[in-house]
Amino acid sequence: MSSIEAQNLVKGWGRAKGLNDVSLRIQDGALVALLGPSGSGKTTLLRILGGLDAADSGRVIFDSEEVTGLASAERGVGFVFQSYALFRHLSVFENVAFGLRVKPRRERPSESLIRSRVTELLARIGLPDHGERLPHQLSGGQKQRVALARALAVEPRILLLDEPFGALDAKVRAELRRWLRELHHDLGLTTILVTHDQEEAIELADEVVVLNHGRIEHQGSPRSLVDAPASAFAREFIGDAQVFDGLVDGGVFHLGKLRVAALAHASGTKARLVVRPHELRVAAACGDTANGTIPHVAFLPARAKVTVAVDDGPSVVVALARGSDESEHFAKDQRVAVDVVQAFLQAG
Repeated sequence: MSSIEAQNLVKGWGRAKGLNDVSLRIQDGALVALLGPSGSGKTTLLRILGGLDAADSGRVIFDSEEVTGLASAERGVGFVFQSYALFRHLSVFENVAFGLRVKPRRERPSESLIRSRVTELLARIGLPDHGERLPHQLSGGQKQRVALARALAVEPRILLLDEPFGALDAKVRAELRRWLRELHHDLGLTTILVTHDQEEAIELADEVVVLNHGRIEHQGSPRSLVDAPASAFAREFIGDAQVFDGLVDGGVFHLGKLRVAALAHASGTKARLVVRPHELRVAAACGDTANGTIPHVAFLPARAKVTVAVDDGPSVVVALARGSDESEHFAKDQRVAVDVVQAFLQAG
């Protein structure tokens, strides 16, 4: 296992910046998710840490040892990609054994040790009887497990995962996320996961790093990201945030008939409201107490999502836990009162 430190990494292509002075430190044995939209720099950062790409400037350090100039193989990293990258003509067993067999002769384990190591890994990934199968005989989830076993076979110092579950359906992704978390708990291997899936990052990681345009917007625990994002971008990016522009008048932000206290903002100024579905409250209402109408209700397994068209304003989405008293009692065309319980208001 190893700690990882990036110091002032810069990577660009002409005027475009893939990374813009990025620095971070990852503790030994942590599982860290790099999260962000497409083009944010997360995969570029992963590839530079792993030695697949070189930065224009900056340093990469593993366990106080600078590895900036070392190739990927010399850094002792294992990679798992979304595409699996399995050798189609090799059996599952030989795919897992590949990294061991291509080691220089003086470093290569004996055949008996290779067979023992591969057999152990196939059991660990839950495929002990699949060694003779070819990749095309496996499901997508099984292929991804084999790709992970192949990366682990060479006993890497660090494991790097680039959107490993992106090509899988939702049910298989959820199963593999739980499995990977258990595997990481057992192995304690320093692991970096690139993902654009917020739920995946929050569920899996010990720490989440949010990137945007080549810069780090937030680094901290999943809870800190949900409860106290470090930047306006991080808040907007996380939790299905809804963003609305409006005006402040008399200490109140006006969004149609929806009102939000804005005592810190001067009257007449433009402002931006960032609010997530669970930070809104909706209640049945009529007459002067109502300020919106429901055009749609979606009942999902764990929550209900109530869309409210605010009078003289935009539509907002409110999330309610299924099974709560209020979640089952809203219907299309119902008049309601919607209110903001918690939100982030910034000068626009």
